[in-house]
Amino acid sequence: MSERASGGDIFKPEKQCSAWPEGYGRLVFESLDSTLSEAARRAADLTGPLWILADEQTAARGRRGRSWATPKGNFASALIMRRTEAPGIAALRSFVASLALRRAFVRVTGDDGAFALKWPNDVLLNGGKVAGILLENIGDHLAIGIGVNLAHAPGADQVEAGALRPVSIVGETGLVITTAKFLDALAIEYALLETQFTTFGFASIRTAWLAHAARLGEEIVARTMRDETRGIFEDVDELGCLILRTPKGRVAITAADVFFLRLWRGPFDAFGDRLRKYEYCLFDLGRHQVHRNMAHINRMAAHGRPVLCVAEHLDAVPEGRGGYHGCDHQLDRATRGF
Repeated sequence: MSERASGGDIFKPEKQCSAWPEGYGRLVFESLDSTLSEAARRAADLTGPLWILADEQTAARGRRGRSWATPKGNFASALIMRRTEAPGIAALRSFVASLALRRAFVRVTGDDGAFALKWPNDVLLNGGKVAGILLENIGDHLAIGIGVNLAHAPGADQVEAGALRPVSIVGETGLVITTAKFLDALAIEYALLETQFTTFGFASIRTAWLAHAARLGEEIVARTMRDETRGIFEDVDELGCLILRTPKGRVAITAADVFFLRLWRGPFDAFGDRLRKYEYCLFDLGRHQVHRNMAHINRMAAHGRPVLCVAEHLDAVPEGRGGYHGCDHQLDRATRGF
Protein backbone atom coordinates (compact mmCIF):
# COMPACT_ATOMS: atom_id res chain seq x y z
CA MET A 1 0.00 0.00 0.00
CA SER A 2 1.21 3.51 -0.70
CA GLU A 3 0.25 6.89 0.65
CA ARG A 4 0.40 10.34 -0.78
CA ALA A 5 2.88 12.84 0.55
CA SER A 6 2.09 16.53 0.79
CA GLY A 7 2.02 17.98 -2.70
CA GLY A 8 0.71 14.82 -4.36
CA ASP A 9 3.92 12.82 -4.75
CA ILE A 10 3.73 9.15 -3.88
CA PHE A 11 6.29 7.87 -1.42
CA LYS A 12 8.09 4.58 -1.92
CA PRO A 13 8.33 2.38 1.17
CA GLU A 14 11.58 0.39 1.02
CA LYS A 15 12.16 -3.07 2.38
CA GLN A 16 13.97 -2.75 5.64
CA CYS A 17 17.35 -4.46 5.47
CA SER A 18 18.28 -7.03 8.12
CA ALA A 19 20.60 -4.54 9.80
CA TRP A 20 17.96 -1.82 10.09
CA PRO A 21 17.76 -0.82 13.76
CA GLU A 22 14.88 -2.30 15.69
CA GLY A 23 12.12 0.12 16.69
CA TYR A 24 12.91 2.74 14.02
CA GLY A 25 10.51 3.38 11.14
CA ARG A 26 11.40 4.58 7.67
CA LEU A 27 9.57 6.44 4.91
CA VAL A 28 11.12 7.32 1.55
CA PHE A 29 9.62 9.98 -0.72
CA GLU A 30 10.36 10.92 -4.31
CA SER A 31 9.87 14.60 -3.49
CA LEU A 32 8.97 16.73 -0.48
CA ASP A 33 8.88 20.39 0.34
CA SER A 34 11.08 19.60 3.34
CA THR A 35 11.79 16.50 5.40
CA LEU A 36 11.49 18.63 8.54
CA SER A 37 8.07 19.86 7.42
CA GLU A 38 7.01 16.28 6.77
CA ALA A 39 8.27 15.33 10.23
CA ALA A 40 6.03 18.01 11.73
CA ARG A 41 3.05 16.66 9.80
CA ARG A 42 3.75 13.13 11.07
CA ALA A 43 4.39 14.02 14.72
CA ALA A 44 0.84 13.63 16.02
CA ASP A 45 0.59 10.01 14.82
CA LEU A 46 4.11 8.96 15.74
CA THR A 47 4.46 5.60 17.50
CA GLY A 48 8.26 5.47 17.55
CA PRO A 49 11.35 7.13 16.06
CA LEU A 50 10.87 7.66 12.33
CA TRP A 51 13.39 8.36 9.56
CA ILE A 52 12.07 10.37 6.61
CA LEU A 53 14.13 10.43 3.41
CA ALA A 54 13.40 12.48 0.28
CA ASP A 55 15.04 12.08 -3.11
CA GLU A 56 14.42 15.80 -3.61
CA GLN A 57 13.46 18.78 -1.46
CA THR A 58 11.80 21.83 -2.97
CA ALA A 59 11.69 24.15 0.06
CA ALA A 60 14.40 22.98 2.42
CA ARG A 61 15.89 25.23 5.08
CA GLY A 62 19.09 25.41 7.06
CA ARG A 63 20.19 27.25 10.19
CA ARG A 64 18.85 30.77 10.75
CA GLY A 65 16.27 30.23 8.01
CA ARG A 66 18.86 29.92 5.23
CA SER A 67 17.73 28.14 2.09
CA TRP A 68 19.18 24.68 1.48
CA ALA A 69 19.22 23.19 -2.00
CA THR A 70 18.89 19.41 -2.31
CA PRO A 71 19.36 18.26 -5.90
CA LYS A 72 18.72 14.62 -6.70
CA GLY A 73 21.62 12.44 -5.65
CA ASN A 74 22.19 14.32 -2.41
CA PHE A 75 20.93 13.08 0.94
CA ALA A 76 18.02 14.86 2.65
CA SER A 77 16.55 13.25 5.73
CA ALA A 78 14.95 13.92 9.09
CA LEU A 79 14.63 11.78 12.19
CA ILE A 80 11.67 12.56 14.42
CA MET A 81 11.23 11.16 17.91
CA ARG A 82 9.33 11.91 21.07
CA ARG A 83 11.30 14.19 23.39
CA THR A 84 11.38 12.98 27.00
CA GLU A 85 14.10 15.30 28.32
CA ALA A 86 14.23 19.05 28.81
CA PRO A 87 14.88 20.92 25.54
CA GLY A 88 18.47 21.75 26.52
CA ILE A 89 19.34 18.09 27.10
CA ALA A 90 17.52 16.96 23.97
CA ALA A 91 19.52 19.51 21.95
CA LEU A 92 22.70 17.58 22.77
CA ARG A 93 21.53 15.12 20.13
CA SER A 94 23.15 17.42 17.59
CA PHE A 95 26.42 15.89 18.84
CA VAL A 96 24.92 12.40 18.71
CA ALA A 97 23.82 13.04 15.11
CA SER A 98 27.11 14.55 13.93
CA LEU A 99 29.10 11.72 15.49
CA ALA A 100 26.75 9.19 13.85
CA LEU A 101 27.22 10.99 10.54
CA ARG A 102 30.99 10.76 10.79
CA ARG A 103 30.81 7.05 11.60
CA ALA A 104 28.42 6.50 8.68
CA PHE A 105 30.86 8.27 6.36
CA VAL A 106 33.70 6.06 7.55
CA ARG A 107 31.49 2.98 7.12
CA VAL A 108 30.62 3.75 3.48
CA THR A 109 33.98 5.18 2.37
CA GLY A 110 36.45 3.18 4.44
CA ASP A 111 38.39 6.39 5.18
CA ASP A 112 38.76 7.13 8.89
CA GLY A 113 41.11 10.09 8.51
CA ALA A 114 39.33 12.44 6.13
CA PHE A 115 36.27 13.38 8.21
CA ALA A 116 36.17 15.89 11.07
CA LEU A 117 33.47 17.56 13.16
CA LYS A 118 32.84 21.29 13.31
CA TRP A 119 30.95 22.84 16.21
CA PRO A 120 28.05 22.94 16.49
CA ASN A 121 26.62 20.70 13.78
CA ASP A 122 28.69 20.26 10.61
CA VAL A 123 30.78 17.39 9.25
CA LEU A 124 33.88 18.17 7.20
CA LEU A 125 35.62 16.17 4.49
CA ASN A 126 39.19 17.17 3.62
CA GLY A 127 38.52 20.49 5.33
CA GLY A 128 35.33 21.32 3.39
CA LYS A 129 31.71 21.10 4.53
CA VAL A 130 30.03 17.90 3.38
CA ALA A 131 27.07 17.71 5.78
CA GLY A 132 24.95 19.83 8.09
CA ILE A 133 22.40 19.24 10.84
CA LEU A 134 19.39 21.26 11.99
CA LEU A 135 17.37 20.50 15.13
CA GLU A 136 13.77 21.65 15.59
CA ASN A 137 11.40 21.20 18.52
CA ILE A 138 7.90 20.23 17.37
CA GLY A 139 5.70 20.25 20.47
CA ASP A 140 6.94 17.38 22.61
CA HIS A 141 8.89 15.93 19.67
CA LEU A 142 12.41 16.55 18.40
CA ALA A 143 13.22 16.54 14.68
CA ILE A 144 16.80 16.22 13.46
CA GLY A 145 17.24 17.37 9.87
CA ILE A 146 20.33 16.10 8.04
CA GLY A 147 21.66 17.16 4.66
CA VAL A 148 24.64 15.52 2.95
CA ASN A 149 26.40 16.43 -0.29
CA LEU A 150 26.71 12.92 -1.64
CA ALA A 151 26.76 13.79 -5.34
CA HIS A 152 26.75 17.58 -5.63
CA ALA A 153 28.20 20.54 -3.71
CA PRO A 154 26.99 24.15 -3.91
CA GLY A 155 29.24 26.60 -5.70
CA ALA A 156 31.44 28.94 -3.69
CA ASP A 157 29.15 31.82 -4.69
CA GLN A 158 26.27 30.13 -2.86
CA VAL A 159 27.86 30.31 0.59
CA GLU A 160 28.53 33.35 2.73
CA ALA A 161 31.91 35.04 2.79
CA GLY A 162 34.37 33.30 5.07
CA ALA A 163 32.43 30.03 5.15
CA LEU A 164 34.15 26.76 4.43
CA ARG A 165 34.10 25.55 0.85
CA PRO A 166 31.32 23.04 0.17
CA VAL A 167 32.44 19.61 -0.97
CA SER A 168 30.75 16.38 -2.01
CA ILE A 169 31.54 12.72 -1.50
CA VAL A 170 31.79 12.17 -5.25
CA GLY A 171 34.01 15.21 -5.77
CA GLU A 172 36.44 14.35 -2.99
CA THR A 173 36.53 10.54 -3.12
CA GLY A 174 35.08 9.53 -6.49
CA LEU A 175 32.64 7.20 -4.71
CA VAL A 176 28.99 7.07 -5.78
CA ILE A 177 26.86 6.31 -2.73
CA THR A 178 23.08 6.02 -2.99
CA THR A 179 20.86 7.80 -0.51
CA ALA A 180 19.32 4.48 0.54
CA LYS A 181 22.73 2.97 1.31
CA PHE A 182 23.75 6.02 3.28
CA LEU A 183 20.51 6.00 5.28
CA ASP A 184 21.10 2.35 6.21
CA ALA A 185 24.58 3.21 7.51
CA LEU A 186 23.44 6.36 9.31
CA ALA A 187 20.43 4.74 10.98
CA ILE A 188 22.60 1.93 12.35
CA GLU A 189 25.21 4.30 13.75
CA TYR A 190 22.65 6.70 15.16
CA ALA A 191 20.71 3.96 16.97
CA LEU A 192 23.90 2.75 18.67
CA LEU A 193 24.85 6.24 19.80
CA GLU A 194 21.28 7.09 20.87
CA THR A 195 21.33 4.08 23.19
CA GLN A 196 24.69 5.23 24.53
CA PHE A 197 23.35 8.75 25.08
CA THR A 198 20.13 7.70 26.84
CA THR A 199 21.93 5.09 28.97
CA PHE A 200 25.13 6.86 29.98
CA GLY A 201 24.45 10.53 29.27
CA PHE A 202 26.42 13.09 27.29
CA ALA A 203 29.90 12.53 28.76
CA SER A 204 31.00 9.67 26.51
CA ILE A 205 29.43 11.30 23.43
CA ARG A 206 31.30 14.51 24.23
CA THR A 207 34.62 12.66 24.57
CA ALA A 208 34.14 10.85 21.26
CA TRP A 209 33.06 14.07 19.51
CA LEU A 210 36.10 16.01 20.77
CA ALA A 211 38.40 13.27 19.48
CA HIS A 212 37.39 14.29 15.95
CA ALA A 213 36.84 18.03 16.45
CA ALA A 214 38.24 20.30 13.75
CA ARG A 215 40.64 23.05 14.87
CA LEU A 216 40.66 22.01 18.52
CA GLY A 217 43.46 23.96 20.18
CA GLU A 218 43.54 26.57 17.40
CA GLU A 219 42.21 30.09 17.12
CA ILE A 220 38.70 30.39 15.65
CA VAL A 221 35.91 32.97 15.45
CA ALA A 222 32.39 32.46 16.85
CA ARG A 223 29.95 34.92 15.32
CA THR A 224 26.37 35.72 16.31
CA MET A 225 23.93 38.27 14.91
CA ARG A 226 25.20 40.80 17.48
CA ASP A 227 28.93 40.22 17.96
CA GLU A 228 31.84 37.88 17.50
CA THR A 229 34.33 36.23 19.83
CA ARG A 230 37.82 35.22 18.79
CA GLY A 231 39.80 32.75 20.86
CA ILE A 232 41.44 29.36 21.15
CA PHE A 233 39.00 26.46 20.76
CA GLU A 234 39.67 24.80 24.10
CA ASP A 235 36.72 22.51 24.81
CA VAL A 236 33.03 21.70 24.59
CA ASP A 237 31.46 21.66 28.05
CA GLU A 238 28.87 19.32 29.57
CA LEU A 239 26.06 21.49 28.17
CA GLY A 240 27.45 21.42 24.64
CA CYS A 241 28.71 25.01 24.78
CA LEU A 242 31.79 25.99 22.81
CA ILE A 243 34.61 27.04 25.16
CA LEU A 244 37.04 29.64 23.83
CA ARG A 245 40.11 30.89 25.65
CA THR A 246 40.35 34.63 25.07
CA PRO A 247 42.54 37.41 26.50
CA LYS A 248 39.65 38.10 28.92
CA GLY A 249 39.41 34.50 30.07
CA ARG A 250 37.38 31.46 29.10
CA VAL A 251 34.11 32.19 27.32
CA ALA A 252 31.22 29.74 26.93
CA ILE A 253 29.20 30.18 23.73
CA THR A 254 25.78 28.57 23.46
CA ALA A 255 25.00 29.32 19.80
CA ALA A 256 27.00 30.88 16.98
CA ASP A 257 28.39 30.37 13.51
CA VAL A 258 32.02 29.30 13.69
CA PHE A 259 34.61 30.51 11.19
CA PHE A 260 38.09 29.14 10.82
CA LEU A 261 41.01 31.49 10.37
CA ARG A 262 43.48 31.10 7.56
CA LEU A 263 46.77 30.40 9.19
CA TRP A 264 48.93 33.26 7.94
CA ARG A 265 50.12 35.79 10.44
CA GLY A 266 52.70 38.45 11.24
CA PRO A 267 54.88 39.86 8.46
CA PHE A 268 53.31 37.51 5.92
CA ASP A 269 50.08 39.54 6.02
CA ALA A 270 51.80 41.88 3.56
CA PHE A 271 51.57 39.14 0.94
CA GLY A 272 47.77 38.94 1.30
CA ASP A 273 46.58 38.76 -2.32
CA ARG A 274 49.37 36.44 -3.41
CA LEU A 275 48.49 34.01 -0.60
CA ARG A 276 44.77 33.78 -1.37
CA LYS A 277 45.29 30.99 -3.90
CA TYR A 278 46.34 28.73 -1.03
CA GLU A 279 43.57 27.05 0.95
CA TYR A 280 45.81 26.05 3.85
CA CYS A 281 48.80 28.10 4.98
CA LEU A 282 51.13 27.20 7.82
CA PHE A 283 53.89 29.62 8.78
CA ASP A 284 56.93 29.53 11.04
CA LEU A 285 56.75 25.80 11.60
CA GLY A 286 59.19 23.79 13.66
CA ARG A 287 59.72 20.08 13.07
CA HIS A 288 56.99 18.96 15.54
CA GLN A 289 54.37 21.27 14.04
CA VAL A 290 55.08 20.14 10.49
CA HIS A 291 54.74 16.47 11.39
CA ARG A 292 51.58 17.14 13.41
CA ASN A 293 49.91 18.80 10.42
CA MET A 294 51.34 16.62 7.64
CA ALA A 295 48.46 14.13 7.46
CA HIS A 296 45.98 16.94 6.83
CA ILE A 297 48.35 18.65 4.37
CA ASN A 298 48.81 15.42 2.43
CA ARG A 299 45.07 14.84 2.14
CA MET A 300 44.49 18.33 0.77
CA ALA A 301 47.41 18.07 -1.65
CA ALA A 302 46.23 14.67 -2.87
CA HIS A 303 42.94 16.27 -3.87
CA GLY A 304 44.59 19.16 -5.68
CA ARG A 305 44.08 21.72 -2.89
CA PRO A 306 46.87 24.31 -2.92
CA VAL A 307 48.87 24.27 0.30
CA LEU A 308 51.74 26.50 1.43
CA CYS A 309 54.15 25.72 4.27
CA VAL A 310 56.78 28.10 5.56
CA ALA A 311 59.18 26.41 7.97
CA GLU A 312 61.77 27.86 10.30
CA HIS A 313 64.55 25.57 9.10
CA LEU A 314 65.24 23.52 6.00
CA ASP A 315 65.20 20.20 7.86
CA ALA A 316 61.75 20.83 9.37
CA VAL A 317 60.06 19.37 6.30
CA PRO A 318 60.82 15.68 5.69
CA GLU A 319 61.74 15.87 1.99
CA GLY A 320 63.43 19.25 2.02
CA ARG A 321 63.22 21.91 -0.68
CA GLY A 322 61.86 19.54 -3.35
CA GLY A 323 58.36 19.71 -1.91
CA TYR A 324 56.29 17.08 -0.21
CA HIS A 325 53.50 15.17 -1.96
CA GLY A 326 52.49 18.09 -4.16
CA CYS A 327 52.72 20.78 -1.49
CA ASP A 328 54.53 24.06 -2.08
CA HIS A 329 57.19 24.69 0.55
CA GLN A 330 58.98 27.97 1.20
CA LEU A 331 61.57 26.71 3.63
CA ASP A 332 63.82 29.65 4.32
CA ARG A 333 62.40 32.74 5.98
CA ALA A 334 64.72 34.83 3.83
CA THR A 335 63.20 33.30 0.67
CA ARG A 336 59.72 34.70 0.29
CA GLY A 337 59.15 34.53 -3.43
CA PHE A 338 55.46 33.69 -3.30
